[in-house]
Amino acid sequence: MPAGRLRVDVAGDPLDFHTAMQVDPVNWSRAIREEFSAHQKNQTYEIIPLPLDMTAIGCKWVFKTNCKGFEQEYGVHYQETYAPVARLTSMRLLLALAAWFQWEIEQLDVITAFLNPHLSEEIYMEPPEGMEVEAGKALRLHRTLYEADHSWIPSVNRGSQYIYVSTLVQCILLLYVDDILLAGPQGHVSQVKQDPMKLYRMKDLGKVSLFLGMQIERNSHQIRIHQTRYVDKLLERFNMSSSHGITTPLSIKNDLHEARDNDKVLDHDDRKQYQAIVGGLMYLMTATRPDLAFTLSRLSKFNAKPTTKHMEAAKHALRYIKYTSDMGLVYGGRDTELYGYTDSDFAADVDNRRSTSGYVFLFNGACVHWQSKQQSLIARSTHQAEYIAMANASYETSYLRRLIADIHPECHPAHPTTLYADNQSAITTAQSGQDVSPRSKHIDIRYHITREALSNGILRIEYIRTTEMRADILT
Repeated sequence: MPAGRLRVDVAGDPLDFHTAMQVDPVNWSRAIREEFSAHQKNQTYEIIPLPLDMTAIGCKWVFKTNCKGFEQEYGVHYQETYAPVARLTSMRLLLALAAWFQWEIEQLDVITAFLNPHLSEEIYMEPPEGMEVEAGKALRLHRTLYEADHSWIPSVNRGSQYIYVSTLVQCILLLYVDDILLAGPQGHVSQVKQDPMKLYRMKDLGKVSLFLGMQIERNSHQIRIHQTRYVDKLLERFNMSSSHGITTPLSIKNDLHEARDNDKVLDHDDRKQYQAIVGGLMYLMTATRPDLAFTLSRLSKFNAKPTTKHMEAAKHALRYIKYTSDMGLVYGGRDTELYGYTDSDFAADVDNRRSTSGYVFLFNGACVHWQSKQQSLIARSTHQAEYIAMANASYETSYLRRLIADIHPECHPAHPTTLYADNQSAITTAQSGQDVSPRSKHIDIRYHITREALSNGILRIEYIRTTEMRADILT
C-alpha cells in the first residue's frame, strides 16, 4: 500500500512502517491517514471477521516521496537513483541467464492496473501496520490494491520481491513497477503472457529492445546492454554534445576535497545543475557503467556544497561518457560461475581519511553487480581497509547466490563462490580466524562475515596480483 504523496524534501524513503515512524512521524502519519481515507471512499475493502476456512494475505507499506508535487525521473532527482539498484541487478542476472540458455525475452507494458478493479475472488488481507482492527477480523478486498500480490500472474512462485517463476511452463517474469520482462524457452513466453493481457490493459512490446532507458541487443549467443541514447540525451541536456571526449572518468590528480575558505562555492542555480549532472551520471552508473562508480562516489559527496572545481570534475565525467558512449555489458560466454573481485584504497579521502571499498561480480561474461563506497569507519592500515572491503563483498556474495537461485533454481551455485583479493594479510585474517596484528582488534565483529561465509562453504578467497585486480577501478 503506497503511503500517499508526501511533499517533503528527504534524502531517501523509509523501507518499512517502523522506520517511517522514526524518521518523520508527523508527515508520514498524515500520508497514511490520507491513504486510508482514499480507500474508504473507494470502498476498496470492508472489515469483517475472518472466516475459519480462509487465510489472510500479508501486506506491506511502500513509502514514496513526491517532492514538490511532480513525478521524478531518472537522472534529475539524484536521491532516487539508489532505489533501483537491487532490481537492476536482478535484471542483469536475468539477461545473463537468458544469454546462457538462449531464451526468448519479451516485454509488456501495463497501461493501467485498474481496468478491472473489482475482485471476483474472495480475498482477505491482514490489516496494515497503523490500522486498528479488532482481533480476529481482516480486510475483505473488493478492489485491487497497488501491486496486490500480482494476482494476474497465473500459478507463480515468488522468489525475490520482483522475480516470479511460472509453475506451469518454464518462464521467468521480472517486474519493475508496470514494466515487465518475460524470459523463457521458445514458445513458453507467449503462452504465459496471455493471461495477464486478458485482465489488464497492456501493450505487447514483443522482443525487448529498450527497457528502463537501457538498449538491449542480442544475437543467438550474446546479449548486449548499453545506454548510448541516454548518454546522447544527457550530453544534449547539459550542452556538452559538441565537447571533446576524454579517456578517463576522473582527473588523474583526483585531488577533490570539501569546500575551503578560498574555494568558490557554486550559486543556487549552478549547484542545482551540478546535482542534476551527478544524478544523470548516477543512473548511468547503476544500470550499465561500473567504470563510473568511483567517480560518482566522489562527486556525490559534494552535492550539498559544490565548488567550481567539483563542477569541472562533473563536466570531465560528461566528456568521458561522450568518448565512451557506446560502452556497455555483453553477456554470453563460458564463465557460467559467479565470481567476484574486492579491493580498497587506504585513507585516500583528504577530508576524513576514510578508505573506499570496491567490489564487482561477474556472471556469464560480464558484470552483474558492483559498488564503490566509502567505509563507515577509519581503517588504521591497508590490511584493515582491505579486510573491511572483503566483508562487504562477502555479504553481497550470499545475496547474489540467493538471487540466482530465485531466478533459476537449477542454477543455484553448487560450489563456493570465488572472491579474488590482492592483500595477502587480509586473506590470512579471514582464513585463519585470527587477527594477524593487534591493530586489527578494533574492527567491529560485523566485519567478520567473511569468516562465516568461508566456514559455511559459501565463499572461497583467492589471491590475485594487483595488476589483475578488476575492482581496482572502483577505488
